[in-house]
Amino acid sequence: MEFAPENLTLTKVLQASFQQLNDAVINRKSPMRCPVVATIGKNGPNQRIMVLREFDEDHRIMRFHTDFRSPKVDEIAKNSAISILGYDPEQRIQLKIYGAAQIYNESARATGAWLQTDTMGRRCYLCEPGSGTKISAAKSGLSKALQSRRPTIEETEAGRKNFAILMINIHQIDWMYLNSQGNLAASFHFDNNAWVGEWLIP
Repeated sequence: MEFAPENLTLTKVLQASFQQLNDAVINRKSPMRCPVVATIGKNGPNQRIMVLREFDEDHRIMRFHTDFRSPKVDEIAKNSAISILGYDPEQRIQLKIYGAAQIYNESARATGAWLQTDTMGRRCYLCEPGSGTKISAAKSGLSKALQSRRPTIEETEAGRKNFAILMINIHQIDWMYLNSQGNLAASFHFDNNAWVGEWLIP
């Protein structure tokens, strides 16, 4: 899609951004499917790639899955500020998303997400020791029995206690279009129950 300045409106930009995020949830090949997610750690920003599992534009929510033993869980408990960075090289669109994060491990929504996760996705939560643990040599944490095969649904249930969802309530979206003839940028803030946009010089 070409974003010519004379044809652009803030509404079109916001809706195009929503469409990219909606597509990322269902399209495994979408470049926006695996954005960089940054929390605030003890040494400053802490970044990692995560898979976008849900985007709800009406409620301004993004959902990711995480290990409940991960360092990001403690980071979010201390500081809920979070940012997400995605880039589509074909469309040359960058999205920076800001919000407040919450972790849920035992909620009904977390259980629902677990039930929708296939066995290979669940296998990640069978690692021992937990995510972020210091070890003496490189290893995945998976047992030898599970390193080369898909676990059974029964085997995965041991990982349920380690599974959590990361829910992000979005309050700002920054959009940028990279173009050799001149970049374009806009920023959107949610204020008084509505998105308010403004054009920016990139």
